Amino acid sequence: KPPPKAAPEAAPAEEPAPAEEKSGDFADKDAKYEDVAWSSLPSSAREAAESIGFDEKKWDEKEWLPHIDDKHWEDLSDDEKKACETLGWDVHSWDKKYEGQEWADLPEVVQKAASKLGWDQEKW
Repeated sequence: KPPPKAAPEAAPAEEPAPAEEKSGDFADKDAKYEDVAWSSLPSSAREAAESIGFDEKKWDEKEWLPHIDDKHWEDLSDDEKKACETLGWDVHSWDKKYEGQEWADLPEVVQKAASKLGWDQEKW
């Protein structure tokens, strides 16, 4: 009697790209991906981060990149601005980083992002 036929080998499943985490109508992009590990970044965010000088170690250790972080928005190149926008930044959040703003004056999405990162009205 012939041996039983082996089950056909399944093709290796492709690992899905990390999905952008959402909590209600709030997404990681709203928090500038600041609490997202490199390995969990969506591919578009990872590519944007790489284009401005991040790698896994620098991202996960939240390293300051002087060639980017020390610039005003207007001094960023178009490619740098595009990368920063992909990561959730815009001219207002980049230049001021909401410095000196009262909690109540922050846009709702910024309050949600800050809350996700551990801030509340009292701590702010």
